[in-house]
Amino acid sequence: SRNEQTGEYVLEGLEASMDYNRRIIDEAVETGFVRGITVDASDLIRYEFTDPSKWPIGDVRVEFWMEFGEAAEEVLRSIQPHHRYVLDCIEISFTEEEIMRFALKYRLCLLKSRELYEYFKCKTNGDFSYELSLDETPELTDPKELFYCLSECRRMGMAVDLVAPNVGFSKREDYKGSLDELKRRVEVLSAVAGYFNAILDFHSGSDKSVEVYRTIAKACKGRLKLKMSAIYQLKFFEVLADFPEGSEERRVFEEIWDYTLEYARRRALEGDKVADQQLREIATYMDKTGFTKNPKDDFFRYYSFIVVNAKDLNGRRIFMDRLYRLSRKKDVYEKYAVKVFNTTKTVADALDLIRAGPE
Repeated sequence: SRNEQTGEYVLEGLEASMDYNRRIIDEAVETGFVRGITVDASDLIRYEFTDPSKWPIGDVRVEFWMEFGEAAEEVLRSIQPHHRYVLDCIEISFTEEEIMRFALKYRLCLLKSRELYEYFKCKTNGDFSYELSLDETPELTDPKELFYCLSECRRMGMAVDLVAPNVGFSKREDYKGSLDELKRRVEVLSAVAGYFNAILDFHSGSDKSVEVYRTIAKACKGRLKLKMSAIYQLKFFEVLADFPEGSEERRVFEEIWDYTLEYARRRALEGDKVADQQLREIATYMDKTGFTKNPKDDFFRYYSFIVVNAKDLNGRRIFMDRLYRLSRKKDVYEKYAVKVFNTTKTVADALDLIRAGPE
């Protein structure tokens, strides 16, 4: 049938993705520097199971027992229905229906996460940190669902050190919502994570205001991780762009800028509205006299992450070796070191970690 063919195609694509991730793990472990893994399988979350209009409770029960089989009783014992879990700032309890719906919603996501967890564990002899990433979702992370995921990870034998929920942050943008609401949201999520001996990791952590950093640090009592790797890459590109016209550094930057522009154009053709808008904006001044390629161009800030691992048709990396070589040049290194220090200090000061804990 058509549905069966579609299902087979999806499964083939999923297994191809898993094979790709295993190859990436192999490559990373071979460097000798990688001691942790972040798994984001949020594309496999099945949102329909928490919608009663699509899945009435009777159908949910049948599907739950069918999918989990002998493990169903264990899942229901792992989180006891109607038991009151008392955390620092919240009490959480679950109905049996909620547990079943959450279990079905996250089952495939967590199963595939465990496959990569076990593969990485085998490659590193078990000495590594593990992060569960749930930030790439269309909705804010619900505390109950986070509790379920961390409980289920524990039941499945995955020790979660870090967890990245969706708290409302967007990449390369400041947080625009209420700081009071953000504080309360993070306090609750941090309490849930802490119950399972994990801490929150804030993805899309770059380009936030001082007030936002202080809010999340206070809400977590100083126990948090902030992911902001993209900003350091952009700072390196800024260093290259600042070299004189005709220099190797400036030429490499311009080549990266051109590559990123083509990537943004492909994204726009694929329906990426952000890319389309940013291309329209830069098109208004690209032909003007005096135009220069700038690392602060919006499309470049959004999409230049792609260049580090960019490969040609033969599978060879286009930029990585050159970027590493340039980074070892004394003048490049010194200029970049200053930018890294200033950026890091600014964020560290904004997080106000010394005063972030309980007063």
